[in-house]
Amino acid sequence: MRKLVADGAIGELRAFQAVFAIPRQPDDDIRHRADLGGGALWDTGVYPVRAALHFLDDSLAVRGALLDNGPGREVDTAGQALLSTSGGVGARLVFGLDHAYRSSYELWGSEGLITVERAFTPPADLVPEILLERRGGTEVIKTEPADQVARTVAAFVDGVRARAAPDTVCLRQAELLHGVRRAAHGLT
Repeated sequence: MRKLVADGAIGELRAFQAVFAIPRQPDDDIRHRADLGGGALWDTGVYPVRAALHFLDDSLAVRGALLDNGPGREVDTAGQALLSTSGGVGARLVFGLDHAYRSSYELWGSEGLITVERAFTPPADLVPEILLERRGGTEVIKTEPADQVARTVAAFVDGVRARAAPDTVCLRQAELLHGVRRAAHGLT
């Protein structure tokens, strides 16, 4: 997707949107435990934030955020965040633990739109499809399947074995996640 954007397939990038939400889990699910760091931001929110960092530049800043605790929950079960780059490209991120399943992102440009469904934690054998919409029509681009979970675990294991320093993108992602939490609670 980054190559499509860099090659001008959608013109100048104007906006980014990402959504990752899952259906309600049982009440005793680990995601609902505040003492273990549960909540939508830390579970499903990390994916859209990382995707925004992947496609936009490091100047991303949190402009606003909402976190909502579901009835009887001690953790957030839904959230939204608005981020932007220093160049004015906005990112709207939505995440949750009590929704119909949704996992997608969009890159919206001056001349077209790229949409990816099942973007976050797809089945290992899923053939990803990229939808490229432009004035002349719509093109479906298929790519090779990749087991995201296995690749993530392998990268972690390799990093631990190599005693590698923390990935700077991961550290930046953590800063943004904490910024979303602060903005949602009215803190600066």
